[in-house]
Parts: sequence; structure tokens; C-alpha cells
Amino acid sequence: MDIGEEEIPGTPKDAAQALLHILYALPSPLVPESERAECQAATERFGAFGIIEKLPSLHANVLIGLMSVAKLLAGDDKPVDDATGEIKSRQ
Repeated sequence: MDIGEEEIPGTPKDAAQALLHILYALPSPLVPESERAECQAATERFGAFGIIEKLPSLHANVLIGLMSVAKLLAGDDKPVDDATGEIKSRQ
């Protein structure tokens, strides 16, 4: 938790483990078993969003939020084409 200190205690691994504990404690999985194979096969943004559209809205919102935070923390600032999900080349 953020307690107002300059540096948050712990490591990224600690944060990941805490998140896993929270996710495992959910009463139902965010991604139903019936959608898991399709999730693992998705290789582009378009396919991933197609799967997210099939999920209950609460589950979809949680996944989108988690991925947004993960992207922010990873420092991923590569430009992405919104239509295709492909990484644009910098010119």
C-alpha cells in the first residue's frame, strides 16, 4: 500500500505475488475456462479485444485496468497502430 513514502517498499516480484494471491482468491476466474485456449492463441491486439468483448463487463474492465497498469509499469511507450495493434516504426 502507498503510505506516502518516497519509495514503495518491496520488489516488483513482491507486487506480482500479491496480485496473484488476489486473483486466486476471486470467486470466479476473470477469464472463463472456455475462453483460455483462445486467449493463449491471440497474437495481436484485435484478437485479444475480441476475446475481452465476450467476457462479462466487470471481468473485462478488471483485465483492461490490470493490463494498463502493467504497461505503465513496464515503461512500454512504443507507438501502436490502434486499428491493427502492430507496433509502428519510428521515423
